Amino acid sequence: MCFGGRYLVLLMGVLSIYTGFIYNECFSRATVIFPSAWNVTGMMGRNDWTLEFLSTSTPPPLDPNITSVFTAVYPFGIDPIWSFASNRLTFLNSFKMKMSVILGVCHMSFGVFLSIFNFM
Repeated sequence: MCFGGRYLVLLMGVLSIYTGFIYNECFSRATVIFPSAWNVTGMMGRNDWTLEFLSTSTPPPLDPNITSVFTAVYPFGIDPIWSFASNRLTFLNSFKMKMSVILGVCHMSFGVFLSIFNFM
């Protein structure tokens, strides 16, 4: 039985590695492949941000509207700075749900196109 399913086991391993790269995680720990696209030095000059950071133990929210905070788009996967965000769980759950719907629609469309070619 294991010999017959060897390709299925191989594909499950390869696709789990791909999913780990998309979420930038390995064993639920964030991996840093590229440097972060966020730079908080622009926020440190603001007094309200510094006081909020020093008075609480929760991480302050990152504000992309402040100049020079959000420098560029992260090249692949999720930026590792989301590991320190206060809304990490909400963001990642909505991201995973949207990603699963998009991938499901792509897989179903691919199956429909293959059945059309098979019918011809």
